Amino acid sequence: MLRTTAISCICLWLAGCAFAVPEDAYTVAEVKQDISAPQSALDGKMVAVVGWLGDCGGLDCAMYPTAKDAATVAADQHESPEWSAAMDRRLAIGFDEDFDLRASMMQHSKVIVRGTINAQWHRPDDGSGTRFGCLDRCADIRPHSIERLVN
Repeated sequence: MLRTTAISCICLWLAGCAFAVPEDAYTVAEVKQDISAPQSALDGKMVAVVGWLGDCGGLDCAMYPTAKDAATVAADQHESPEWSAAMDRRLAIGFDEDFDLRASMMQHSKVIVRGTINAQWHRPDDGSGTRFGCLDRCADIRPHSIERLVN
């Protein structure tokens, strides 16, 4: 009975995991470079993105290119140049309560997030001086699913 319970728990834990990176997955750095360009090729497309999940909940959720960047931002030292640089390299994940619940168990892990890319708030101004800005929980990617990467 104990063995069956242990095996069941392991299977449930692994059910939300991925064991390999999909061939068509993008890195956080690749998506960040694309959405920062004047014409994003990924805007509006459903993609898989591989990176490190930082703290996720409330007004903030983001993926980072490295575990070090995620840890640097989590240390919450806003005055440091390292914190600012790590923030500039991140991809913001849009708000979804169900996503946040799943993500809360995967914080500071390597993950695959599948979602729709949103480059709108990165676009340069239109010449009139008007530029779209975002203050709370901006969405570089609108999440549809998340899996912990086990490798």
